Amino acid sequence: MTTTIPDLKITNLAVAILVDKFISLTKEEKNDVCTLMNELANTQSPDEITEIFQTIEEILSQRKITLTKMDFDSESSDGNWKAFVSKTIREQRRAAGITQEELAIKSGLLQSHISRLENGQYSATRITLVKISKALGIPLSKLDPSAGAVSG
Repeated sequence: MTTTIPDLKITNLAVAILVDKFISLTKEEKNDVCTLMNELANTQSPDEITEIFQTIEEILSQRKITLTKMDFDSESSDGNWKAFVSKTIREQRRAAGITQEELAIKSGLLQSHISRLENGQYSATRITLVKISKALGIPLSKLDPSAGAVSG
C-alpha cells in the first residue's frame, strides 16, 4: 500500500487532534481511554468494537465544565461518585421495572455498556447519563446530583 503526502498530512492532523484531546483529559479519563484501547486490541466482536469506539468518542468529545464539590450523604457509597452513579442507575432501572437490555434499547447504548456502568467498571460520561435519564424518564440530577451545579 502506497501512502501519499496528503494521506500523511491527514494522519498527522488526526494524531495531533487526538493527542491534544487526550492531554486535556483528567487522569481517570486517560485511564479509561487506555483501558478501552487495550480492550479494543483484544476483541473481535463488531458490537464490542462499536461500543468501545463510541465510549472513547464520548470521553474525547466532552465539553469542559465547571465542577462543584458535592457533599454526598451516607447512602452514596462513601462519597465515591462512580459508585453512587452505578448504584443509582441500577436502582432507577429496577424501579422502572426494566432489564438492562430494555434500558439499552431505550437509551441507544449497548447492554454490555449498561452492565459495566452498573458494576462500576466504567465511569459514566455526562452524555451517557443524559441518555439513561431520558430512557428512564427521570431528571438527570437523580443520576448525577452535580447536574444542577454544572455550567458549560
